[in-house]
Amino acid sequence: MAQLLLSHGLARAQDLHAALLGPERMAELRRAETEAKKARRGVWSTGAAAVNGSSKGETEAMVTRIWSADTISVRSTTDDQERRLALSSVRAVRATDPKLAGIAVEAREFLRKRLIGKTVRITTDFTTKPGEHGQTEARTGVTARLPNGDNVAEMVIERGLATVIRHRRDDEDKSTDIDLLHQAEARAQAEGKGLHSGKDVPAPRHLDASETHVRATSFLGQFKRGRTPAIIDFVSSGSRFKLLLPKFEAKATLVLAGVRAPRAPRQAGGPSGNAAMDKGDPMGAEALDFSSRRLLQRDVEVQVYDVDRSGGFIGAIFLPKPASGPDANFAVQLVRAGLASVDERGAGSLAFGQELRDAEAEAQAGRKGLWHSYDADAARAQAAASQAGPITPKAEIIELVVSDIRDDGSFSVQRLTNGQLPALEQFVREFAAHHATPAAASAQPVVPRKGELVSAKFSADGAWYRARIVSENQGKRTADVMFVDYGACWR
Repeated sequence: MAQLLLSHGLARAQDLHAALLGPERMAELRRAETEAKKARRGVWSTGAAAVNGSSKGETEAMVTRIWSADTISVRSTTDDQERRLALSSVRAVRATDPKLAGIAVEAREFLRKRLIGKTVRITTDFTTKPGEHGQTEARTGVTARLPNGDNVAEMVIERGLATVIRHRRDDEDKSTDIDLLHQAEARAQAEGKGLHSGKDVPAPRHLDASETHVRATSFLGQFKRGRTPAIIDFVSSGSRFKLLLPKFEAKATLVLAGVRAPRAPRQAGGPSGNAAMDKGDPMGAEALDFSSRRLLQRDVEVQVYDVDRSGGFIGAIFLPKPASGPDANFAVQLVRAGLASVDERGAGSLAFGQELRDAEAEAQAGRKGLWHSYDADAARAQAAASQAGPITPKAEIIELVVSDIRDDGSFSVQRLTNGQLPALEQFVREFAAHHATPAAASAQPVVPRKGELVSAKFSADGAWYRARIVSENQGKRTADVMFVDYGACWR
């Protein structure tokens, strides 16, 4: 009877019953419903619903980014255009959910390992306009399948890493495999997997090793011990990246050693909150795209050499096998493509410094990227002119005051002009006298906040000085401070 009603367009198949009826019986009902749609019978007589639910063809694309359990970006194999797509009928856990944010992280990692850089078959289920279904932007819903036929949405749902959207009765903007998704969700619920377990799964915490120069320096010794497995979480420019380091439960910023890439374009906030585009340097967008295509959300190995003043780590990125060999070093790839130049100040001490120079010579000979108008003869003439004679540096005498001498032979200085030195010395004496009084010593301790200027006791001499909070840990009741008058850093 159900099949008869559906074939005459006098009923609609109920998605939620798919888990009860099983795949074979539900497939019979869907075929009857499809027959009524094509013939425009009963509720399908207007024709609009019949068109909305139809497939728009299948294409192949490479997955370039995982946003969440229900959203991915792909690059078409036909026109090389990158598109952001939604997996039809899938609802991901929000990353801001305090109880289930860990599920969102697990789902993203599950898809990253299986899809990044892989080719999938994309079937377009629907395309909505801005304003439909509460969406502010146009949205394309797709069914994505691996080459072996596995439905990506089904893989996520049957592991309890996402749920199936409950569509309205007349909503045809849904997955072509909606029945399989409901059956997968029923299995996950029965086995108590993932978000169906009833347990809270908070997001894992990653310490930001690049938050400050002081913190980065504390990690440097561990990072320098050898190559470390990492995940490229974000690409800021051709040579600057944000990493996840699972081994250390940390995240960090890394800058490629020995090269200098053009500055990438970026959005900058205007005075009225309007976003303005900073176009960056010539070839900056091309360098960013080159690095994003090859590294974003990929597994790599990093070798750290040093730390810069902002807390970023300076090092190298190596691609895993089977990309081993001369091009396994990503900096060499970037230079060979003409999208970065060799920085001799950094390359001189690197074991692969000569590889970088050879790659740059190859890019110059091929006039690639930055070297598209390179003239070898003019470059040789300029180099000869620069070696014609030594350049005498201009002497400049600066009056400084030595404020601190350390055991390792290094020292700190102050450059004060216009009578500031006597005023500073007087202030320091009054400051020390104030903290020497019992009233000051018994004052209620403050709760430090990052960026605040406070009084801090320097353990080396037991005196009080002005200090600025660099970072703080309320749980451990510790803070990193910079003594602003003497240039010392202490915890």
